[in-house]
Order: sequence, then C-alpha cells, then structure tokens
Amino acid sequence: VQMMRSGLQRIRNTAKGFTRSFNWHKKKGCHIQMPEEMKENVGNVCNYSDAILRIGEEKGRAEGIAEGIAEGIAEGESLLAALFIKLKELGRTDDAFRAAADKEYRIKLYREFQLA
Repeated sequence: VQMMRSGLQRIRNTAKGFTRSFNWHKKKGCHIQMPEEMKENVGNVCNYSDAILRIGEEKGRAEGIAEGIAEGIAEGESLLAALFIKLKELGRTDDAFRAAADKEYRIKLYREFQLA
C-alpha cells in the first residue's frame, strides 16, 4: 500500500510539473504539440521542452553568426572601395595595386586617409 501511495505521489508531482511547464509555455505564446510517444511519458516533457529551447538557441546563434559575417564582409568591401576611390582621385594607381596585394600596406593607407 505504501509503495502504491508513493507511486501515485510521483505521478501527481510529474503531472503538476507538466502543468507548470505547459502554462509557462502557453504564457509565452508557445503552442506545443506533443508527439504521441511523449504523451505516454509525461515525465519527459521537461526534456522535450529543453530540447526545443536548445534547438531554438542553436538556430538563433547560427543566424547571428551568419549576419555578423555578412556585415563584416560588406563593411570591408566599403572600406576597400573608399580607399581605391581616394587613391584614384590622387592618381596613385600603383598604391592601389600594392594595397590589393599587401595587407600591411593597405592598413597603412587606411590610417593615412583616416578611413579606419
């Protein structure tokens, strides 16, 4: 009898935990459709919820990295274009060719023209 009570208490606690988790997600505007196999194992809802959260975080991180790379490339292209325009205006074509091939020299020119 004691074992049955203990087992029932664990089931009640699991159900309460599921209800709290479900209500939290509902307040956040999430609508979780639990797969059939999960319905049999209500205690695994926390793991399922954590997995969903982890997948979302990983996706967000990957998107952020991709955006950062794209912004960095665009910024670098704009900086290089500004340098080449300045060098063309001054008739310094040889410097433009050298800057394209030599990173150290390119940085020196960025400083010279106060571009970076």
